Amino acid sequence: MLFLPLALLLPLGCDCSNPAVPTYPPAPGAPPPTEAIEHAASLDPNAVPALEQASEALVTRATKLGAAALLPLKSQLAAALQEQLAEDPVAAIGVCRALAPALAQELAPQGMKLGRTSLKLRNGANAPAPWMEGALLAMEQEHGGGGAQAHVMPLFEGRAGYLEPIVVQDVCLACHGEPSGAVADRISQLYPGDAATGFAAGELRGAFWVELDAELLVLAGAE
Repeated sequence: MLFLPLALLLPLGCDCSNPAVPTYPPAPGAPPPTEAIEHAASLDPNAVPALEQASEALVTRATKLGAAALLPLKSQLAAALQEQLAEDPVAAIGVCRALAPALAQELAPQGMKLGRTSLKLRNGANAPAPWMEGALLAMEQEHGGGGAQAHVMPLFEGRAGYLEPIVVQDVCLACHGEPSGAVADRISQLYPGDAATGFAAGELRGAFWVELDAELLVLAGAE
């Protein structure tokens, strides 16, 4: 398990007093950030499409690998948020803006990609890929019925996607509840299309995702 000191990663773009904090643009061919935010927000949780069913073996392998891969990312993000909120709530915005994507890239095991997404986006660069949309809608319904579940989606060429729900914690509310003052000003400056406020603790924020290569899944099945 790789742990990166926060001090080494903050220079990558977490200077939240600097309006020139770098952005993380969508991949080539992805919609512009504002359009991505609007599209995600327009998806209807009451109209969940039929999800392609993964085999039991694929669910087992992808869940085991995906959940393990996300543990370091989740723990380090939580620690960084706690530290920054204690020092400067405005600076905590940089944890999700710059540190989170840097950690996702740094901590991704070979054969995997990691990230975060939501139907209520702040950063358009985190817009859900098409394979994630139906699972996110299903999570919304599940959460309303007692608790969102992780989902495994079969992808092309033997690959798989794993989605794990993110539930709003108290630590999230400074930026995703009803932010005010300097925090609200900074969010408005960085994210004019923001759709990620108004949450309460316990609500579904979105999901962590993992894409797993086919070779990795085959090897996992041989263990």
